[in-house]
Amino acid sequence: MIVQFATAVNSQVAEARTARVVRELECDQPVLPSTKFELLFQSLLNLLNVDSEQDLPNFWFRFAASKKKQEFATVRDCLETYARGTTAFCPFAPIPTPKLLSDLSTLTFVGDHPDDLKTGIQPFMAMDGSEEFQAAAQDLARSYSVMVEQDLGISYTDLDRFKLSKDLRAHPSNHFELEKSLGIFGNLLGTILGERHPLTMHSRDFWKTYSSEFKGRFHHVIDIRRVIKPVHILRSLQLVVFKWFSTKKLHWAPADPPFLDILDRISLHLYTNPTLPPALYQAVYQKNQKTPLIPGQNTIVSDDASTTSAVSALTCATGLTGTSRYTSTTSRYGPAVTNPNPDPNLQALLPVVVRIKDLLGTDEHPKNVANSPMYLSYHIRGICFANCRRLRDHDRPLTAADKNILSNWVVDQLAKCRAAGAITP
Repeated sequence: MIVQFATAVNSQVAEARTARVVRELECDQPVLPSTKFELLFQSLLNLLNVDSEQDLPNFWFRFAASKKKQEFATVRDCLETYARGTTAFCPFAPIPTPKLLSDLSTLTFVGDHPDDLKTGIQPFMAMDGSEEFQAAAQDLARSYSVMVEQDLGISYTDLDRFKLSKDLRAHPSNHFELEKSLGIFGNLLGTILGERHPLTMHSRDFWKTYSSEFKGRFHHVIDIRRVIKPVHILRSLQLVVFKWFSTKKLHWAPADPPFLDILDRISLHLYTNPTLPPALYQAVYQKNQKTPLIPGQNTIVSDDASTTSAVSALTCATGLTGTSRYTSTTSRYGPAVTNPNPDPNLQALLPVVVRIKDLLGTDEHPKNVANSPMYLSYHIRGICFANCRRLRDHDRPLTAADKNILSNWVVDQLAKCRAAGAITP
């Protein structure tokens, strides 16, 4: 009896010792992404566009091997290491945030709505605004890292302390800040997605073309003519990224990201400013700004300070459309009035950088089938003013025949103006 009892005790001790040794060996082995993400691992392979774990970027092996307290520091170190490497877009690294860490941990690469600019891997997560914003973001990142690593404990209510003040300008306001933001966004893609990811490769093509051919043009349209805001470029990129990841989430084969199309449209004077979400619009266009822009609608200002409205250049790619009525902006011509039913085909005919008065020249306004003049700004640009001399034309919807007449007139006038050198081709 005693011998059997002793044998059982020895057996249990041996099993416990073996289990302890196995656990120690497992702890010594680095945790792989397939182990860390388990059920989400196939989603990770899908979003990163790879077939096996060995093809994942090095970032994900370092991230998976990090302890919970070290994850934030690992993300920061990887971003800074990439920015100092030979493949970096620019020498500036993105500033990590608790939100970015949370999105990476849950593989949330894209939000549920295209107007969500605070979720996932997209340009607005890598914006570089004012110097005050940069300093505040760096301080918050260091504070959060210290609290996590020292296990001081962070409750849900403490997260509000790691949000930057809304008074700080987070968005770029000129061409030089835009250039830095584009480079930082490229570094973010290269670190997280890897060099062979379609978004990274096409983003690098965009960066090289921009750096070699478009710096002067961007400076001209953003800082001199001011017909495009830097956030419009970031918004266009963000919509492309959103569509690519959204298509991937459905396990479909997405098309190549059309980043270069943005530069081509700017070069050909075909670029139209995409719709800005209301929160971003309010941050970009302050109350004291003279330009009467419409929140939530695609808007751009031409040389004669008139307001131009058109569909987004990425509407076909993203399915984003929409119009709104706006009458709060006033001028010497009275309150601004928008066309509640604009025709996207008419709006797309006239490049946003071509002024109405240059198109019209000394010719008369085209007439509809009722032999009444059609007002160009209201029907093509989508906006006019309450004291307009042709106010009656605002309340007369265009028929199909009217639209055909106006369309042919715009095409003929553009050809005539280009031939005469009144507008650039």
